[in-house]
Amino acid sequence: MDEKDNSQSSLQTAADLGRAAKAAYRIAQAAAVSGVHGAAAAAVKETVPALVKFLLAVLLIMIVIPMVVFTALPNIFFGYDSSDTASVIHMTEQAMRIGGAYMSLDDFERTQIDSIVTGIAAEYEADGTAIDHIEVKNTMKEDDLLWIIAINSAAYEQDLDAMSAELIQRGRDQADRSGRVDGADGLQ
Repeated sequence: MDEKDNSQSSLQTAADLGRAAKAAYRIAQAAAVSGVHGAAAAAVKETVPALVKFLLAVLLIMIVIPMVVFTALPNIFFGYDSSDTASVIHMTEQAMRIGGAYMSLDDFERTQIDSIVTGIAAEYEADGTAIDHIEVKNTMKEDDLLWIIAINSAAYEQDLDAMSAELIQRGRDQADRSGRVDGADGLQ
């Protein structure tokens, strides 16, 4: 691994030396044709890209650091709340409740999978089939949870007051009562 890193750094060094030699050649060529003024112009032309990158980095630092100092740090150090407006506080509390209900869907899903697997295994064992290994492949990913959130948000027209943790729980219970299993693809 070190040899690969060394070879990459050697290649990079060789490329940098090649660029520097090419720039020196252009500057010398301009000096031969136009004299000192031509060499100066060629030197500026060769250093402008690096100078622009450096100036952009300095400008970015000069903008980002004051933004952090004047916006984030007072909140961190002095603990300012986001708003004292009753409607904003209500909306934030409602969003936190609904967010908690969505996050509990993951636990709900694991509980339901365990329940289904236990029930199916019990049926097989009651028929006299010994089960020594069960593997469950869960296809629900974080993106699926995001889709559920998006669909519910669209269904309630993005109105936090119309949405509630109880409605999310009720939708979860309806999914539980349907008990639909599309086959035993996850059981092996």
